[in-house]
Amino acid sequence: MTWADTVWMNNGDVLSGDIVKLDSGKLSLQTKYAGTIELDWRYVTALDSDKTFWVSLIGEEKARLRRFEGQQTGVTVIDESGRKRSFSAVWPVAAIHIEKPVIADTWVLGGKLVAALDSKSDAYC
Repeated sequence: MTWADTVWMNNGDVLSGDIVKLDSGKLSLQTKYAGTIELDWRYVTALDSDKTFWVSLIGEEKARLRRFEGQQTGVTVIDESGRKRSFSAVWPVAAIHIEKPVIADTWVLGGKLVAALDSKSDAYC
């Protein structure tokens, strides 16, 4: 059985497909009728899905496994423990991913930089 996600838009359109991701303000939705389409997140009013995604809410440092319930306006985000948080709009959702997001490695470099000016040749050493 295929489970379709539902996305409601502020112009009244209701789209069905599979949510691929929400990144940089664009919601990617895989549809049977138009392939993968990108929707501007500002115009999405609600989401509904039976699937679990890695979801980041605004102000959170890391994504958590969650699913969505919604209809026409707003969304309820449900975490793994069953805790529900309802929002009257979708804007608190900052990112959606199918797989756990990988945080890039951070490199911290240390040491000393020594520079000198050779006044005779006007060159840096």
